[in-house]
Amino acid sequence: MRRKLIFSILLLSSLIAKSQDNAIFADARSHYNNAQYADALISLNRITETDEANFDVWLLKGDCYQKEENFVEAIQAYKKAEKLNDQSALLYANWASALYNRNEIEAGEKKAKEALKIDKELPEANYFMGNLKHHEYSLMAALKYYNQAIKLKPDYRDALYMRAATYAELGNYSKALKDYEKVLEIDPNLAQAKYNIGVIQLATESYAAAAKTFEELKPENLDKPIDYYFYQAEALYFAGEKEEACLLYEKAKDLGDIESAGIYQKYCLDKEERKEPAGKTRTIRATF
Repeated sequence: MRRKLIFSILLLSSLIAKSQDNAIFADARSHYNNAQYADALISLNRITETDEANFDVWLLKGDCYQKEENFVEAIQAYKKAEKLNDQSALLYANWASALYNRNEIEAGEKKAKEALKIDKELPEANYFMGNLKHHEYSLMAALKYYNQAIKLKPDYRDALYMRAATYAELGNYSKALKDYEKVLEIDPNLAQAKYNIGVIQLATESYAAAAKTFEELKPENLDKPIDYYFYQAEALYFAGEKEEACLLYEKAKDLGDIESAGIYQKYCLDKEERKEPAGKTRTIRATF
């Protein structure tokens, strides 16, 4: 009777602990979904203090570290997750992403292949393999994987974004614009997508449209404000708004842009006639 009582107490304690861990994990997941990665890690660390054998916890820890761009810690967490479950396609897909972000392309491709071997219809596995192929400048191969990721998950923002970038690099601007516009439907606040629409409009000599697109952006939301000022100036200059353009060339010059400095001196101060077309370099791709 005493033995049964002790067993019942132990079982009840175990169930209570498990229930508490589930609640903490749900809290961590909520923090993660709200981009509160440090808070999510605090919750996850509470679980691993008493239970290190939880695959989902280690996977989410790795994802949190990756969102914080702490790729070394992310990979360490994924290794611990693998010891608990080596048949998770999502684990290997996310691991491939971490390796890609560390520029370990060969190792990343190996993990992406493992993910696809387990589940060839996992959108994330196809997307990250596309990124790896894109890094190698195998653009048609990258398109193949992005197409598959989007087929499996039509509103996959990141895959649509990178497919647009790939189309742009191949010179297929109409398809690139269509994908960027779809990205903005999904995420209207993704400034980088709108920025690249402006760059494509500039490249296709739609100067007034490009100037309008750039005007709707805030430079502080972009990776490289210098490029933004340069391209906005180019659009305005060739749209006939030369005085406004010169103010922006000057701003880019003051931020250290050599090309803008040359244009500002030659065409704004010296008033020479400019005949060459607008610059078509320096397109920025966002990192996800």
